[in-house]
Formats: sequence, C-alpha cells, structure tokens
Amino acid sequence: MMASRSGTIDPGIIFYLINHLKMKPEAIEKTLNFSSGLLGVSGSSEDMRDIIEESSNGKKRSELALEVFLHRLRGFIGAMTASLQGLDVLIFAAGIGENSPFIREKTCAGLSHLDVEVQLTENSKKSHEDWIISTPNSRVKVLVVHTQEDLAIAKECASQLSYRP
Repeated sequence: MMASRSGTIDPGIIFYLINHLKMKPEAIEKTLNFSSGLLGVSGSSEDMRDIIEESSNGKKRSELALEVFLHRLRGFIGAMTASLQGLDVLIFAAGIGENSPFIREKTCAGLSHLDVEVQLTENSKKSHEDWIISTPNSRVKVLVVHTQEDLAIAKECASQLSYRP
C-alpha cells in the first residue's frame, strides 16, 4: 500500500472494474496510480501524519487505512523473513520509517512472535543520524536509518561522469 497507488492487488479487480463498473482502461490506470492506497482507503489524505491524526480522532476510514497499511507492512516483513529463513535486523528508513514512531511501534508490536522488542524512549526520539531502537533483549536488532536519497543520486551521477580539464 502506497500513498496514492494501490500496491499489490488481485488481478481480478481489474476485470471487475471493466465488466461491472464499466471503467475504461485509462480510468482504471488513473484510479490505481493516483486515487488508491492511503488516499483511496482514507478518502482524505495520502499523508501518514494526517491518517494517524484522523484515526486518533475516530475517523473510521482513516482507522481502516492505518490498519490495512500495518497489516500489509507486517505481511511483507513476514514474507521476507520466511524467504530469508530468519530475521537479524529490521530497518526503518525513508519518510514514514524515519519519521513515524507510531508506525515503527505498531509494526514491531505485530512482530513480537519474532522476539522483536522496541525501546519506546529510543523509538520516540528524532535524529539525523542512524540509531538503534530495539531493546538489548530483542533477538532482532531494529534500526532507524537516515535516508539520504539525494546524496545517493548525486554520487551515482558523479560516478557516471568523466571530467576532463
């Protein structure tokens, strides 16, 4: 589940939209890419901060968007854990991962069967550096990693260029 894109869906949904709702392919593409995900489920926003606030105020669709997001996130972590035959480190990065202690806490709470334990004080702090939020007793180390996408892009571009004075 993404901000405004659907993420993984059952392919039967596309045929339902065509055959039962009589949607044209262009409208389906627009809906799945720009009006789905957090925005589509919440009906109000694609911003996780808004979803969390609205959910805490009892807005049912935002509560649903939050639960679906957490369910899908835990499900993908579980699938990757099964594929890797274990989990040593869980990393939260980028927009939501770096900036939402609530999502990190709720995600990890749903992974307690993997012996994931988070220190609430460490989880709630903000930093521009990487930091560990798991407890010393957690079998899985949990980190928040400061994403520097712009720096990674600049380094990649620079490595592709050949400067000749």
